Amino acid sequence: MENTELSEHLIKTNPFAALEKLFLFIQKNPGAEKISFNSLEKDMHYTIRYWSRRKTVDLHKTNQLTGEHTTIFEISTFKLLRLMINFGMVQEYLTKQIWLSHKINPGKLKRNNCWLVDIDNKNGQHQDMIKSNKTRMRLKKGLNVLDMAKNIEFLSPDILKDRNEGVFMVLKYKSGNLIYQGLVYKFTALRGNYFLTKQDYNLSSKLSMVTIYNLTAQITFDKKEEVLAALKTILSKKYRYLRWVENKSQL
Repeated sequence: MENTELSEHLIKTNPFAALEKLFLFIQKNPGAEKISFNSLEKDMHYTIRYWSRRKTVDLHKTNQLTGEHTTIFEISTFKLLRLMINFGMVQEYLTKQIWLSHKINPGKLKRNNCWLVDIDNKNGQHQDMIKSNKTRMRLKKGLNVLDMAKNIEFLSPDILKDRNEGVFMVLKYKSGNLIYQGLVYKFTALRGNYFLTKQDYNLSSKLSMVTIYNLTAQITFDKKEEVLAALKTILSKKYRYLRWVENKSQL
């Protein structure tokens, strides 16, 4: 497919059409805080809500045509807070062991013909994509993937020498293709350029998901078994080894 044909195809099919229907709504009323968002599931939206009288947080979905609510789970705020604290401790450990385990020199990136893309959103380009007010956000209509691609700026790794902080996507140029390698990031409080390979990122994501499952299994709440079953399904589809372990040891 030639470039002109590809351009016409993207404009005609509009890959953002489905995403343009998504929204995020935030209600900040004291004692009745909630976050609502829809998905690609037709005529359905989901809500995370805090109930001050019951001291609980629930996740439910709503049929926008009938108004029917279906509770997915409900958990006490204390148990949710405990789960979040424990999960945060695990994330701190993973950060030290994985995210901060590799430093890299800009010169090595250059020698391997790597380029950087700033994804720290400090240039405000995301404002051209998102329409928002005080409580609601959604993608603007008529987004064009080609126009977005033209705005991507590829930076030399030398830019790291002039930055005190930032997050950059690393792409390697090889045989006419750009191949994603991972992330490079800098923090003001830490010296050096930290390189997170895509393999390490996937490992961190895997361990985080397993942690969520294990921590969830340790507490009791309404519809716990349904939540665990859904997590098992996600883990089994995404990670074959975990499915094999589950079949052998019945985790």
